[in-house]
Amino acid sequence: SDTVDNIIETVGLPGVTKHTVTDVDTLRTALVDIQKNGYATNFQESFENLSAIGAAIKPGEISEMGAISISGPCHAIQKNDTKIDMLCSELMESIEKIELNIDYSD
Repeated sequence: SDTVDNIIETVGLPGVTKHTVTDVDTLRTALVDIQKNGYATNFQESFENLSAIGAAIKPGEISEMGAISISGPCHAIQKNDTKIDMLCSELMESIEKIELNIDYSD
């Protein structure tokens, strides 16, 4: 998208750790996955030894109004670990509950 292109042109893709995505094609693939899955993952991309899973809260017709993430040491949250599916499921269920509460609150 134009927004992504503008950010890359302005800021670039500087590496924060050796795991940070610094390749445009890899970033675009990750963005497609995030759009498809509804959540993003971060395996030591921002901080060494820290992994996270996060998703936006988007109640009703409102655009993103916040986000929730689960983070922990990389030995506890690892790429391709079966726990990732469980954590993602729990995260998305929590977000759905929050969105429903916002949608139906007075």
